[in-house]
Amino acid sequence: QMDIYFQLFEAGGTPLSAAVKVDQDTLIFARSPSIVRMADGSFLVIWRAQAGIVSGAIKYMARVVSPDGTPKGDAFQLNQTELTSETALGTNVDSPFAKRLRNSNLAVSWMGQSVDKSNADVYLRILKPDASFLTDELPTGADTDAAEGSSVIADTLNGGLAIFWTSINNPPKGEKGDPAAKKKAIVMGRMFDQFAAQKGDLLQLTPGEFDFEGMPAVATFE
Repeated sequence: QMDIYFQLFEAGGTPLSAAVKVDQDTLIFARSPSIVRMADGSFLVIWRAQAGIVSGAIKYMARVVSPDGTPKGDAFQLNQTELTSETALGTNVDSPFAKRLRNSNLAVSWMGQSVDKSNADVYLRILKPDASFLTDELPTGADTDAAEGSSVIADTLNGGLAIFWTSINNPPKGEKGDPAAKKKAIVMGRMFDQFAAQKGDLLQLTPGEFDFEGMPAVATFE
């Protein structure tokens, strides 16, 4: 069993709160946490929960922790699509990602394989400043036969966002004896406005000149 713990420290490293268990054993293997500060000073902690180390159901969970380091309310599930362990990983980075937007909404993304698919997709959802749900899962454009993951989010003007991820194609198998087709990874992305509506077309951010172009990082500046 693996658990998620939260603890506050001052800038010099002295603990300000006791370490508290955040997950509530929704699934017994909880790992890969991410954290974001909320507008009221609380923290949103999100993580990946698994029924088994290498197989079984997958859930992405969240819980709010108050500014003094004590949990507020119960853990809740982020994903609406039923997920299972990935059979074709496009990346070894499966941590969910959280970003506070300029209007104080919270954007969260994760990778996961639907129970009726054989590859992982990227999912996005927006929460209100108090961490209640503003949207259902939003279509990122990542629902393809490629293996997708390693998503990151940047905040844009007026509460909008841009999401980027690694996409690894799934080339068709050739005839017996033919050399295996090479897989290629590129970085894809999409923008959303402050109303959670898609802005423009799906973006390809890297040129595709190399076999692997992935693991994006992103920042905004003015």
